[in-house]
Amino acid sequence: MTKLIALTDDLKKYFIPAFERKAKSITGVNVEQFTSYTDVLIIIEGSSQRQVSSIAQHLIKRLKEKKIKAIGVEGVKEGEWALLDYGFKVIIAPSFADIFYNNCFKNGILPIVLDEDMVQQLFQKSGGEQALEITVDLENQKLVLNDGSEISFEVDSFRKHCLLEGLDDIGLTLQHVDEIRAYEERRKQEAPWLFTNPAI
Repeated sequence: MTKLIALTDDLKKYFIPAFERKAKSITGVNVEQFTSYTDVLIIIEGSSQRQVSSIAQHLIKRLKEKKIKAIGVEGVKEGEWALLDYGFKVIIAPSFADIFYNNCFKNGILPIVLDEDMVQQLFQKSGGEQALEITVDLENQKLVLNDGSEISFEVDSFRKHCLLEGLDDIGLTLQHVDEIRAYEERRKQEAPWLFTNPAI
């Protein structure tokens, strides 16, 4: 049986955009007994398809401004329902396979490599009486624990920039759209036969 939970202040701050669009209700559902990749499912209710679509679009926009990018989005345009996936953002481990490590960055996930002893210490702290909370400060490349301690980590500067700006391969390409258009126009002048349809 699922259990409804009250939204904590830490969670509420992310749903201010939904309140700004006058959401009918916002409910947290504890789903930790059903899945291992998330603890809470947030259900936001609107009064119409138009409002559901508006809430979802506004939520996506405002969270993106905070450098929080949705992993997956479904149903936003239609407004019958909208599913926004803000799943894993950070994975901490002693090592990663090369392909997995590179794919993490392509999917907006930060893989952090720490030495094995440090990872084990984090596991031990997570099982203590006080819940372990870790804030990831990507800009300053450090983890801040709720006991006040800090752990530095390394990340490639270009990949760090892409994560902070929410840029994937397409986003990087679109940053040069003016140069691309200028090149295409120049090529049309230099080699017009490349842009004409061959006679059949």
